Amino acid sequence: MLGFVSWLIKFVLVVPCLGLLGLWDRLRVGRKAVLRVSLGPASARPQDRIGDVPETVALLRAVRDDPSVRAVVIDVRNVPGGQAALQDLRATMLELRSHGRTVLVHVHGLSWRELMVASAADRVWMSPAGEVFLTGLGARLTYYGPALEKVGLEADLVSVGRFKTFGEPYLRGHPSRANREQLGELLGDLQAQIVEYVSEGRGLDPESLLTLLGRAPLSADDALRAGLVDDVLYPDASSDAARELLGEGLRVVPARAYKKVRDWQRRLRLVLDARPSLAVVHLDGPIVQGQEGSSRSVSIDSDQVVPVLRSLGADPTVRGVVLAVNSPGGSALASDLIARAVQCLGTQKPVVAAFGDVAASGGYYLSAPASEIVARDGTVTGSIGVVGGKVVVGRALARLGIHSESVDVGPDAGFLGPFEPFDGSQRKRFQASLERAYVRFLSIVSAGRRRPVRAIEPFAAGRVWTGRQALDRGLVDHLGGLDVAIERVAVKASVSPSNVAIRDVRFRPSRFLFLSQLMQTGIRGLVRDGVREVLLERMGAGGHILQHAWRKPNEPLALLPWDIDT
Repeated sequence: MLGFVSWLIKFVLVVPCLGLLGLWDRLRVGRKAVLRVSLGPASARPQDRIGDVPETVALLRAVRDDPSVRAVVIDVRNVPGGQAALQDLRATMLELRSHGRTVLVHVHGLSWRELMVASAADRVWMSPAGEVFLTGLGARLTYYGPALEKVGLEADLVSVGRFKTFGEPYLRGHPSRANREQLGELLGDLQAQIVEYVSEGRGLDPESLLTLLGRAPLSADDALRAGLVDDVLYPDASSDAARELLGEGLRVVPARAYKKVRDWQRRLRLVLDARPSLAVVHLDGPIVQGQEGSSRSVSIDSDQVVPVLRSLGADPTVRGVVLAVNSPGGSALASDLIARAVQCLGTQKPVVAAFGDVAASGGYYLSAPASEIVARDGTVTGSIGVVGGKVVVGRALARLGIHSESVDVGPDAGFLGPFEPFDGSQRKRFQASLERAYVRFLSIVSAGRRRPVRAIEPFAAGRVWTGRQALDRGLVDHLGGLDVAIERVAVKASVSPSNVAIRDVRFRPSRFLFLSQLMQTGIRGLVRDGVREVLLERMGAGGHILQHAWRKPNEPLALLPWDIDT
């Protein structure tokens, strides 16, 4: 009886609100709307920008199911996100076109990133003063080994796996042959994907695209002659061209206003929604155990994630779970704890993992127990291996005239201390510890992939793969985005993919973490930690290993060896 009364109260409160929102929506949007979206960190119209690429993709998927929107006009400048995110955006634009919507793009300049997105549109216009920079993909590796030696610092790191090259920059002055080999093949496949997408979208021969490499910068007129764009127009002239193409009587709606209405409608419908639900758990950032870093950093904290996965397993209203993973890895221990929770969740309901720009090392580790894995062509994944060690500062302090002496009452008192490197016996035992972590990593992948370890080993050893390379090697099951993962988990849960409610689960840094750090360290400590974090962030993924090696030298890391920005 109480349940019925509760439902009735919700009904009385929510239905009028939905009606008013619907009326406001019809008055503001109308039946012939053109949605205006801006992509990039800067926009002449802030009301057209709603956030990063995943948020834009979610908005465009809502447009797909909204008959009142006839077309989408996208202003593209300095597109953020990795290659998988851009492939997601591109696929969504093509899906819009297949549903009868017109997609128009205006660009102010073209790199491969902007061109890959624009090539999915019906029409592409470019500003007259815009330039085209099409160059080959490359990665510059920075090595600190000799510099650290000069100042007396030593990164005493050990890795398991021939291609697990994370420690190289702190031990050497140049990349190993294994590192060059895997990075060259990875970049080669990523560039081939870009050329395939653009040539398909613009109807060009791949060879003609490749001839543009080495000719940059090209003018907007050069881009028109090469077939990269359809016309050279200023933004105001492109608006006139859009009206001519789409017809009169269309109403332009800014993306931000459209999103606000759709968000409120979705939240209110969830209150009364009796459809079966699927949970999408968003796992973004490095993997840690316990809050680490600053209050502004996003991470995958096993202390937060594991209880949530357990509660989803016990929730009868959730029929299946999608893990949306975008992580270069991190703590092997935290990855293992989350993998165990995923394994247990999988015995209660179907679990499918959807990989974003990167789901490598620990990111792959925690996903391996999922019944299926979905990745984009350009996802960076694999890196099945571990690394660990410590930062040794003894010689550096000695050069500054700072001397320390240890008084020990047992063996190995300074084993993990930062003042002396491992001796021969300690290094051998530490290596054995990392090898145990690697064997466990392999066993988790073997069980999740339902293949013997010997079938996984040739594709492990820390080797990094693109999504489509991983598909060929049995490390993922399908190519696609979050929509494909939702469809797969719905099928496994025996519910219709078009008749489910999606419940998003996100993890935010604690609002009180800043206050907690202030109370623990004071203003001086907070400033010191902030400066250190900025420096480590500038080092990319490399900063994370140094920070972890300093704080927790006894814990192995499952982490991608470098950052890639295509």
